[in-house]
Amino acid sequence: MDTCRRSINSARIQTELATSYGVALEPLLRNTGITPEMLQQPDSEIELSQELQLVKNLAHATAHLPGFGLEAGKHYHLTVYGIWGFALASSPTIRAAIDLALRYIPLTFTLARFRLAEVNGEARIYMDDSDMPAEIRQYMLERDIAGIQNLFYEAMGTSIPLESVQFSCAEPPYAERFTALFGRQPLFGQAETYIAIDSCFLNMALPQANEHTRQMCEAMCRELLQKRHARSGLSSRIRDRLAQSPGQFPDMETVAAELHMTSRSLRRHLDSEGTSFRALIDEIRAILAEQAIREGMTVEDIAGRLGYTEASSFIQAFKRWKGMSPKAYRVSLGGSARVVRQQ
Repeated sequence: MDTCRRSINSARIQTELATSYGVALEPLLRNTGITPEMLQQPDSEIELSQELQLVKNLAHATAHLPGFGLEAGKHYHLTVYGIWGFALASSPTIRAAIDLALRYIPLTFTLARFRLAEVNGEARIYMDDSDMPAEIRQYMLERDIAGIQNLFYEAMGTSIPLESVQFSCAEPPYAERFTALFGRQPLFGQAETYIAIDSCFLNMALPQANEHTRQMCEAMCRELLQKRHARSGLSSRIRDRLAQSPGQFPDMETVAAELHMTSRSLRRHLDSEGTSFRALIDEIRAILAEQAIREGMTVEDIAGRLGYTEASSFIQAFKRWKGMSPKAYRVSLGGSARVVRQQ
């Protein structure tokens, strides 16, 4: 599950559709921090936690509307995705478009993970929603799979027959809506979720293919993704969270719950950023320890402040961080460190 800030367009699409069915806007926005005014500003961005809360509200408020997720997916047009959508449309082939889409999928609105695999003559796009909160999984599965179907149609300018469709969820009472949308009866209760086309379609040329436009759009996608990660990378957010409670650091499960994800998902995201939860705690402790030494605190007080039960454990950690003891580090600071108030 991607953790970057995201465009508000998805929230706007979903709320507009829900209100067109008579659902009130206020309960959809409750506890999200999203205002009606923000929904009307195309350049607004929101946090993942805000969108998750919105989707939870939406799934609850539309529970009486069978297949609402499928209907929502139909409204995710190529143009809604901005530069990512233009990059797909200008790709030379379906294969190239899918490859590009997966590289820059954090720029989209999905909360799931996707991959392409060729199996028995089929090109399958797998959707992994295992990290999503259970209460929104069905809705998001419907929305995103229907959205993929819509992207295929708009990129090609025509329908591509599906070879197979299967879902990990149980068969819903409105299964006929899936059949009507996908043109074939899906299998439910399967080990994995995917939609598949014949592999021969992968090399089919797209009608709007333009290499110059594709290169320009992909460069813009790359730059946008880098800016988003720099501004709101997950590790940066967790550092800020840990720094709020020195000495009583929350465990990984607590932080994951606060971010509306599983600890497994959190671990994987941090790994992709080249770090770990333990390493972030270590990093924050090192920063706070240096600050405390500059303020003249004793080793014992610093150890307690950082959650160490023994001063010796803190001293060993500090040597690992700085290559010297706290005492030697204090001496190296010379006049920049305050006088120690107690020994």
